[in-house]
Amino acid sequence: YVNNNNMLKTPLNLDINFLFWLAGFVDGEGSFGIQDIFNLKLNRYNFKFTFRIRLHIDDVNTLHYICKKLGVGRVYLDEKNFECIYVVSKFQEIKNVIIPIFQFTKLYTKKYLDFFKFL
Repeated sequence: YVNNNNMLKTPLNLDINFLFWLAGFVDGEGSFGIQDIFNLKLNRYNFKFTFRIRLHIDDVNTLHYICKKLGVGRVYLDEKNFECIYVVSKFQEIKNVIIPIFQFTKLYTKKYLDFFKFL
């Protein structure tokens, strides 16, 4: 992640302070999931990768901020449970945005093990 000018190059050229803030935030509130889905027609399993951040609905602006900065995913409201959820589930977005960010920043809680499964 170092360019020819010895300047630190971050994933997606995002601000390094934002990336480290995001990593800390995800250590506390994020999740990485892999779901296997059996396709009866093809008689095989398909896998779906999902990255989520779930917060109280009062914090929906935080998720919109993250979504806008990363340029991927969507924010959903679950008013019944007073929650909002930021979700990235498209494989190319996981591969090209989410994985490079957390390879660069590192996670320190057990979320690292969940992220490691993505690799």
